[in-house]
Amino acid sequence: LVGALTPSSEAEYGALLAPYLADDANFFVVSSDFCHWGRRFNYTFHDPCHGAIHRSIEALDRQGMDEIESGDPRGFTRYLTRFE
Repeated sequence: LVGALTPSSEAEYGALLAPYLADDANFFVVSSDFCHWGRRFNYTFHDPCHGAIHRSIEALDRQGMDEIESGDPRGFTRYLTRFE
Protein backbone atom coordinates (compact mmCIF):
# COMPACT_ATOMS: atom_id res chain seq x y z
CA LEU A 1 0.00 0.00 0.00
CA VAL A 2 1.47 3.32 -1.08
CA GLY A 3 0.05 6.79 -0.56
CA ALA A 4 1.23 10.08 -1.99
CA LEU A 5 4.90 9.98 -2.93
CA THR A 6 7.53 12.54 -3.78
CA PRO A 7 9.07 12.27 -7.26
CA SER A 8 12.28 10.90 -5.73
CA SER A 9 10.33 8.20 -3.84
CA GLU A 10 8.48 7.35 -7.06
CA ALA A 11 11.84 6.86 -8.78
CA GLU A 12 13.08 4.71 -5.90
CA TYR A 13 9.99 2.46 -6.01
CA GLY A 14 10.25 2.32 -9.81
CA ALA A 15 13.86 1.14 -9.65
CA LEU A 16 12.97 -1.39 -6.96
CA LEU A 17 10.01 -2.84 -8.84
CA ALA A 18 11.37 -2.61 -12.42
CA PRO A 19 12.90 -6.11 -12.53
CA TYR A 20 9.64 -7.66 -11.33
CA LEU A 21 7.52 -5.63 -13.75
CA ALA A 22 9.78 -6.65 -16.64
CA ASP A 23 9.39 -10.37 -15.83
CA ASP A 24 6.44 -11.83 -17.77
CA ALA A 25 6.10 -14.53 -15.11
CA ASN A 26 4.79 -11.92 -12.65
CA PHE A 27 1.25 -10.59 -12.52
CA PHE A 28 0.36 -7.31 -10.83
CA VAL A 29 -3.01 -5.88 -9.93
CA VAL A 30 -2.93 -2.13 -9.38
CA SER A 31 -5.86 -0.16 -8.07
CA SER A 32 -6.35 3.45 -7.12
CA ASP A 33 -8.94 5.92 -5.99
CA PHE A 34 -7.90 8.92 -8.01
CA CYS A 35 -10.30 11.52 -6.80
CA HIS A 36 -11.49 11.79 -3.21
CA TRP A 37 -14.11 14.46 -3.84
CA GLY A 38 -16.21 16.34 -1.31
CA ARG A 39 -16.04 18.60 1.72
CA ARG A 40 -14.89 15.77 3.98
CA PHE A 41 -11.78 15.42 1.76
CA ASN A 42 -11.36 19.19 1.44
CA TYR A 43 -11.54 18.85 -2.35
CA THR A 44 -14.46 20.21 -4.37
CA PHE A 45 -12.92 21.04 -7.76
CA HIS A 46 -15.57 21.28 -10.47
CA ASP A 47 -14.92 22.15 -14.10
CA PRO A 48 -18.32 23.24 -15.44
CA CYS A 49 -17.25 22.56 -19.03
CA HIS A 50 -17.75 18.84 -18.23
CA GLY A 51 -21.29 19.39 -16.95
CA ALA A 52 -22.46 17.78 -13.74
CA ILE A 53 -20.02 17.22 -10.87
CA HIS A 54 -19.80 13.47 -11.47
CA ARG A 55 -18.77 14.13 -15.09
CA SER A 56 -16.08 16.57 -13.91
CA ILE A 57 -14.75 13.95 -11.48
CA GLU A 58 -14.74 11.35 -14.25
CA ALA A 59 -12.80 13.73 -16.50
CA LEU A 60 -10.20 14.27 -13.75
CA ASP A 61 -9.81 10.52 -13.28
CA ARG A 62 -9.45 9.95 -17.02
CA GLN A 63 -6.80 12.67 -17.26
CA GLY A 64 -4.87 10.97 -14.46
CA MET A 65 -5.13 7.58 -16.16
CA ASP A 66 -3.98 9.09 -19.46
CA GLU A 67 -0.92 10.53 -17.71
CA ILE A 68 -0.08 7.18 -16.13
CA GLU A 69 -0.52 5.34 -19.43
CA SER A 70 1.79 7.84 -21.14
CA GLY A 71 4.69 6.49 -19.05
CA ASP A 72 5.82 10.03 -18.22
CA PRO A 73 6.17 10.36 -14.42
CA ARG A 74 6.74 14.13 -14.71
CA GLY A 75 3.46 14.46 -16.60
CA PHE A 76 1.62 12.66 -13.80
CA THR A 77 3.33 14.89 -11.21
CA ARG A 78 2.19 17.97 -13.18
CA TYR A 79 -1.37 16.56 -13.22
CA LEU A 80 -1.28 16.06 -9.45
CA THR A 81 0.10 19.55 -8.86
CA ARG A 82 -2.44 21.16 -11.18
CA PHE A 83 -5.46 19.58 -9.49
CA GLU A 84 -4.25 19.64 -5.87
